[in-house]
Formats: sequence, C-alpha cells, structure tokens
Amino acid sequence: TAVYLLATGIAWIAPTFAEGVVRNYVSVIDDDGFIDWGIGMGGQRRELLALPVLARLAWQVYQGTGNQDFVAAVYPALTHFFNHWFATDRDQVGDGVPEWETAGQTGYTGWPLFGECCTDITTVEGPDMVAYLLSEATHLQKIADLLGEDDTSLAPRIAELTTALNESWQDGTFVYRDRDTHITPSRISV
Repeated sequence: TAVYLLATGIAWIAPTFAEGVVRNYVSVIDDDGFIDWGIGMGGQRRELLALPVLARLAWQVYQGTGNQDFVAAVYPALTHFFNHWFATDRDQVGDGVPEWETAGQTGYTGWPLFGECCTDITTVEGPDMVAYLLSEATHLQKIADLLGEDDTSLAPRIAELTTALNESWQDGTFVYRDRDTHITPSRISV
C-alpha cells in the first residue's frame, strides 16, 4: 500500500521512477500470473500474491506521465496478474470472489476482526477484496480502451464483481460472508 501511494504521488515529479515501480512488479511475474507482494533487493520473495492494485497504479502513473508506451508494455502482465486472482487456489469455491491468503497480505495487519483471536481471513469473502478487484478490472478496461484492445473478459468480470459488492452491502454497512456457505453471521461490535 505504501508503494502505491508513493508511486502515484511521485509520477508527477519523477515519471520514469514511477513507471519503474510498476515495471519492477511486472518483471517478476510467474508463468501463471503470480506477482510477489514483496520482492527484496536481493531477489528474495515473500511468497504472497501482490495486493490487487497494480492496474490502478499503472493507470495513475499514466495519468501523470501520459506515456502510452508504458501502459502498452505493462498491460499484458497486468491482465495476467488480474486473472491469477481468480485461479482455484485463490477463489476456493469458484464463485468469482477470491479470498485473502493472510491478513498481512491486505497491508492492514492490525484488523481486530482477523487474527489469532477471531476469524480466519482465508475463510471469508469480503467487500475489501471485491472492491480491490473491481477497481483493477475497471482500470484494466480503461487501459484496454486507451490501447484499442478488445478484452471481452473484462465486462462480465466487472458486472460479476459489481454484483458481489452490492450483495455485501446490507442494512447500511458492508459485511463479510462465510466463503463456503455465503452466510453472513450476526453482527458483533468490536
């Protein structure tokens, strides 16, 4: 999350640097679309899938640089990365709403709802994940439109994610649901 904020802000001051941040992420993409969340200076890996903000980041950097060649270069990898989020090891029940691997993957490790005392984040589907993925799909669509690409997979995915996000809005608040049963438990104030 800090990298996203840094790169979007710096795109206006040091556009080549901001583009380099995105290029560094996509340069380590695996054949299956996996991009590691924390590549170290020595090439070490965290073995966690990157937060789904890279297409949005690329679009924000493009807004600052106007460099269409940059988005054309990273678009294929960003699409492959986005699609990886929907693989069976990320979306355990195949319903189009992937789950987090760990609370740490979200970038917000201090959530009182998830952790040793409470709910296992890998067993819930939540509006946060859906919102991230919806934003990614929307920004991939913007890039595709800019490049004149006809990606027919994005519109149905955007519709599916929009429906999932709307379903998570109940009684004036966003809710989490059980991954397997899709039941939303009773509300508990923390």
